[in-house]
This record gives sequence, structure tokens and C-alpha cells, in this order.
Amino acid sequence: MSIQITNQETQEALQALEQLKGRELYIPSALRVRAVHRSLKAHWADVEDLRTALIAKYAKLGEDGSPVYRQTDAGATVDFKAGATGLMAFESDWREAMRQSWEQSHGIRLEDLKIQGKKDAEQTIPYGIVLGLGPLVADPPEEPAP
Repeated sequence: MSIQITNQETQEALQALEQLKGRELYIPSALRVRAVHRSLKAHWADVEDLRTALIAKYAKLGEDGSPVYRQTDAGATVDFKAGATGLMAFESDWREAMRQSWEQSHGIRLEDLKIQGKKDAEQTIPYGIVLGLGPLVADPPEEPAP
């Protein structure tokens, strides 16, 4: 089963998978969650590399050729070039990158979303986590009719 997932969905799914990893799932489910998490993290590292390259492309550069940062009330932030060649261009390219899809080889089955040793009402994962998994949650394929 192959799944199309955008980079934006990948970012959200990684947060949900982090929360799932802390739950007491059944062993096969825990292993599946860890495998999916590892795959998404590897892809996200590539996305982060692209983000770093975009910052270098659109930021003001210091004498050493690295991006210039400035202090604000919120902390250090990149000092982008002025106008359309700076922050606006970075944001446009970053939005485009986040909309891009890629193919993930496997997802999380609904049966994986049960907590070990809990009664029926207590055994399901909170809806917010399931929602964060987005397209990674898949029903098992239906059996062909006899």
C-alpha cells in the first residue's frame, strides 16, 4: 500500500507519531509506528535541507557567506533581503515545497491505534492524534467477495 502525502501533512504526522510513540501500543503496532516515524523523519530531513538552502538563497549574507540573523523580541530571526527577492520569495518557495507530495510506502492501520491492556472505551487513541496522522491512517484492504 503506497500513500501520497504532502510535506505539510508529513510535518503534522511527525508530531502525531511522536505522541503515539509514547503510548503503550501492542508490539506489532509499536514497531509499525516506529518504522513509519523513521521513514517520515528521513524525508523531513530532506525538506529541512531544502529550507536551509532557501534561507541561504534569500537571506542577507554575512562576510563569511552564511545567513545574517537579527535579534527580535521573539529571539533570533533570519534577516532576509529587501522586497520581492527576500522574505516574500522565500515564503513563496517554502509554500510550494510544503504543497509537494511524495510517496510513503506504508501507513498506520486502524487496528494499530489501540492501547495495550485497556478496556474498549479507554483503548483508543485520542482523536487529535488520529487526525494529525492524516493520510497515513488506512483501513485494511477489503477482502474480495466470494
